[in-house]
Formats: sequence, C-alpha cells, structure tokens
Amino acid sequence: MKLKRVIFDNDAAVDDAIALVVLVSHPNIELRAITISCTGETRGEPGARNFSRICQMMGQKNIPIAYSSSASFSKEQNPFPEWLRNHVDNLLKFTEVPDFHDVSVSDSAIDLMRTVLENSEKEKITIVATGPLTNIADLIKQYPALLNKIENIVIMGGAIHVCGNVPLLNPGSPFVDAELNIYADIKAANIVFSSGIPITLVPLDVTCQVPLTKEFYEEMSQQITPALKFIFHLLKGRKDTEDGLRGDGTFFSTFHLWDPLAAIIAAEPTIAKYEAVALSVDSDSGKILAKQASPDELPAALFAKEIDQPEKVLSLLIDTVRAYETAEDHKI
Repeated sequence: MKLKRVIFDNDAAVDDAIALVVLVSHPNIELRAITISCTGETRGEPGARNFSRICQMMGQKNIPIAYSSSASFSKEQNPFPEWLRNHVDNLLKFTEVPDFHDVSVSDSAIDLMRTVLENSEKEKITIVATGPLTNIADLIKQYPALLNKIENIVIMGGAIHVCGNVPLLNPGSPFVDAELNIYADIKAANIVFSSGIPITLVPLDVTCQVPLTKEFYEEMSQQITPALKFIFHLLKGRKDTEDGLRGDGTFFSTFHLWDPLAAIIAAEPTIAKYEAVALSVDSDSGKILAKQASPDELPAALFAKEIDQPEKVLSLLIDTVRAYETAEDHKI
C-alpha cells in the first residue's frame, strides 16, 4: 500500500492521543508534522507539550509540533466544559510517560503546515483532522496556492443519520444534531467543505459501530508494552474522571474511540464503505448536511458509512501498536 505522508491536526484529547499512537505505529503512515488547535479540548500549548512527550516516549524525537492560538471563525463559545479542558491539558498525569526536559514546540501551527506542504515535491500530503477545523480553515484562507499539495483530508466529525453528541457535554443543549468538533467552529467547517479539497468524513454514524467495550478495556489493562499501557492509562484516567464527576457509570456507553478510527481509516481506507456526498454545515444548528452528489457534480467528500468487520478494528489497533513497539528498529 502507498505510504501516506501525514499532517495530524487535532485538539490533543484522550482519543487524539490514542490516534497519535496509531499514526506513529502504522507502517502505511509517515508522520510529517503535528498541529494542535486551541478551539477544541486543549487550550493549545499544554496539548502540544503533551504530544511532544508522547512522541519522545515512542522514539520519535524529530516530528515537528506546533499549536495555534487562532480564534474560532465562528466566534461562538467553546462547547467543551472547563472540567474537560483541564483534564486534557493535564492528560499525562494519569500515565507513566516520562517528563522529558527537552520538550520543544512552537506557537505557529499554520506556518508549520505551510512549510510541510511547500517542501512536499512529488508526493502530496494527507491531513488527518480530529478536532475543530480552525487550523485547516486558516491554512486555506492564508495559503490557497498550496491546496493542490493536499491529497486528502480525513476528518473525524459530524453526524449525518444519527444524533449528535453536543448534549453529552452540555446537557439541555438544543443542538441535538451537532457533533462537537464541527459545532466548535461551524464556519471553519464550511470553509473546509467548500474548498474543493478531497475529503473523507468519519462521522458519528461510523464511529458508533466500533464502541469502546468493557472487554477491550480489560484486555488493555493486561498489556505490558509502554504504548499499549499508555493507552490503557489514558482510558482509565478519563473513565475515573467522568465517573467521579457524573457518578452514573456511563463511560462505556458514551465514550467511543472516535479519533483512532479516523487514523485507522486514513492508514487503511478499505476497512470502510463510502458514499460520495456534497457537504455543508447548517450555520444555526451545527448539523452536517450531506446531499447525494449528482452526476454533474465533482464530489468533494466520501462519507464513511459502514465498517467492514467492526469487531476486528480494536484488535487491529492493538496488533499495529504491538508490532511497532516490538520491532527491532524502534523498540520502546
């Protein structure tokens, strides 16, 4: 399979961190840069520093990492509650990742994206986006001449034929059809969807087909290699935090491996079935609008609507990370 050169744009939350482990581990991926948005679950710099430590733990010290302080294009209040942003900014306190002294990140995420694209000569770049789309919209606005160097954007976001997840974090919210990454910056999403860049959308419709099960959680608790133990500690830290705040034990029914699935689809697109659609976002409700592409339209998006053998995805995640960790050239 063709090696994909990837920029990973994300908001440095629990599932983004697991997706990072997948992208570093997968043999089909060459990770060229990591960019962090501050309009999602992290406030920016803390998430970038966390991700630098994760990369170093995995033996990857040379991947450039930058965060952005760009405000949401939509100017709306961030939908992520303070307890969650605090949890994400302090993500690694729940883990055994060393506190490296040479953590290096920059505050110029858009410039880092530009540099990677400008330096790509024959090969195009895939962007895997698992947070609000603020950074990518900013890139499109500032450097439109570089868009032809983007092969594809794989986006974890939206809900098409299922309910959204905004009310999960904001009980009583009327935005029942909105998904958090898209809702956090609706205008940015519309800028990206109308850019003409090929898009693979990984919405809640398909992430709910691969739930985080108690069986997977228990299997992860038995892992002994550093990166797999790290994934378990992330999940346990989030579970303990949510259960402590809510007191209702709903973690397994509400938390899915959203972003890792997007990473796996980016690396192995044949695990999903797709439908060609034209995408936009309703500016009032935050709902993704996906209309079937007509024959005279050039579809800008493929909507991942079904996973082949979803029961094997979690095993694939474990096997991919374990193979990386035990390979002679980058044991960790």
